[in-house]
Amino acid sequence: MFVEEPIQPGDHVAMAQIAQVAKCPIATGERLITHREYEDLCGLRAITYVQPDLCHCSGFTVGTQIAATAATFGIGVCPHNPMGPIAGAVGLHFAAAVPNFTVLEEITGSVPWYADVVQMPIRRVNGIGSCRPRLASVWRSMKKSPCITRSSKSR
Repeated sequence: MFVEEPIQPGDHVAMAQIAQVAKCPIATGERLITHREYEDLCGLRAITYVQPDLCHCSGFTVGTQIAATAATFGIGVCPHNPMGPIAGAVGLHFAAAVPNFTVLEEITGSVPWYADVVQMPIRRVNGIGSCRPRLASVWRSMKKSPCITRSSKSR
């Protein structure tokens, strides 16, 4: 799918040079913390995918800023997740909230209590985890809810 962090983070110019000659997509970001670090990489078009680790980059707030920056440059988002099922759930929520989500890293059985937290592992189709069908059925249920109303009148 992509080459992950072909060099140590920090040398954005070298990463851009690699991207110019690489014949495959490049992803990086699991060890980056600030939004500014991603701005530089995106601005140089040094990567194909950003990989923010939501546990390290200040969570949803900075994560969505990173995703928005990446989106302006046509760069996808692949959240990094080495932390287990709780961080995986955070990543799924993040994936549903950003338009340029590409793929979510998920480590099945990463902790002894994995099965206690995850009732049904993420379905994999051709080696890729899939959560879209479940999200779609949840959205259909929500649209039928009496708590969600639609009005044609502007307020």
